[in-house]
Amino acid sequence: MKIHRCLAPTAAMIKLIDLIHGIAGLFPGSVYRNRLISELEEYFEVHYVFLLSSGKAALTLILQALHIMYPERNEVIIPAYTCYTVPSAIVRSGMKIVPCDIDPDTLNFDSDALIKSITDKTLCIIPTHFFGIPVDLSRLQQIGRETGVLIVEDSAQAMGGDFQGKKLGTLGDVGFFSLGRGKNITCGNGGIIVTDSDSIAEAISSIYNELPVPSFISDIRNLLSLLFMKVFINPALYWLPAGLPFLKLGQTFFDRNFPVRRLSGSQAGILGNWRQRLEKSNEMRKHISSLLRSHLCITNPEQEDIPLLRFPIICSSQHRRDELFLRLCSIGMGVSRMYPGPVNEIPEIAGFFSGMSFPGAKSLSERILTLPTHNYVRLRDIENIGKILKPFSQEKLANSMPAGKR
Repeated sequence: MKIHRCLAPTAAMIKLIDLIHGIAGLFPGSVYRNRLISELEEYFEVHYVFLLSSGKAALTLILQALHIMYPERNEVIIPAYTCYTVPSAIVRSGMKIVPCDIDPDTLNFDSDALIKSITDKTLCIIPTHFFGIPVDLSRLQQIGRETGVLIVEDSAQAMGGDFQGKKLGTLGDVGFFSLGRGKNITCGNGGIIVTDSDSIAEAISSIYNELPVPSFISDIRNLLSLLFMKVFINPALYWLPAGLPFLKLGQTFFDRNFPVRRLSGSQAGILGNWRQRLEKSNEMRKHISSLLRSHLCITNPEQEDIPLLRFPIICSSQHRRDELFLRLCSIGMGVSRMYPGPVNEIPEIAGFFSGMSFPGAKSLSERILTLPTHNYVRLRDIENIGKILKPFSQEKLANSMPAGKR
C-alpha cells in the first residue's frame, strides 16, 4: 500500500450539514420526501416524480409498470455496452434483455442494428446518456412514434444536463436518475423517476404505493457510510480505501438480488439542498472538462457546455489503453477503464446471448479510458494527466472525445 495523493475515479460533494439533515429525516420522513418531490417536479417541469432506493430500483419499477400496460410485450432494447445495473434491473423485472450494438465514436445506438432489434414483443428502448453526453433522441422519438415502442431515458449519469433546451430525462416517455455515491449528487443510494404520462404514472403508482421504505438500521448504515466516504474520498486519504482489495473499489458486478424500495426520509433529508449541490457540481465538471480539453489539445465545441460525469478518452487500441491506465494509476490520477465488456459477456447472463457479437460495443470496452471531473481535481492533477496523455493525443489516441449530438 503506497501513501500518496490519490484521486477517486468519481466523487459527489457532501457536507456535514447534509448528514445532519439526514439525521433529522429519520423522524418526520414524509415531510422531506414530499418537499423533495415538489422541488423535482418544478425543476424538471413534469407532473410526476417517484423516489426510489436506487437507480436500478427505479428502472425495475418502470419496467414492471410498463409491462402492466403492455402485458404482451417483454423485450427491452439496451446498448450492448452499458452499466451492468441496467441488465440486472431488466432481469429483476422479469423482462428479456435485447442488446443492440453502438457506434463507439458517438456512443449512440447503431441505427441499422436498432431497427432490426425491434419486434412486436419490444416493450421499450433504453438510450443511455453516457457520462452526461446526450443521446440523439430525435431519431429515437421518431422510431417510438412509428412503432409504438416506449422510450425510457437512462439519465443516471446526466442529472442536470439538457438537450435542445429540455432537461435530460424528460424527453422520452419516462426517465430515471441515480443518486449513487459517484453521481452528480448523492444521498448514498437513491433513484428518481420522472414522467409526464398519466397512464405511466398510474401504472407506476399501483406498485410504488405498496413498496416499503428502508429500515431505521439501514438508514443509520447509510449515514455512517456517507461519513466514511466524506472523510476518505479526500485525495490525501483515498489511497487507504483504494489499497484495500476487500473493498473492491472500482470493480463492476452483476447483481439481480437488490431491494426495490422507496427513498427514505433520511435520504430525502440529505438532499435538502440538492439543487445548489447539483448546480455547483455540474459547473465544476464543466470547468474541469474544459481544462482537460485545453491541456490535451482537444477541440470539441459540442461538448463545452456538458457537465461530464467522467471525461472519456477513446484510445487507438486496448494495448495503448492499458498502458496509459497503468501509468496514470501509478501517480493516483483516478483513471478508470469502466465496464469490463459488452452485455453479452457478463458471465451471469452470457448464456442468453450464445453466438451473438457486438463489435462496436466490444471495441469500446477495450479502448475506453475515463478521467475524473469532480471537485477534488486540481490544476496540478490536470497538468500531470496532460504530461502523460498529450504525447499520444494526436497520433495514438483516436476520437479523444465522442462527438455526441446537441
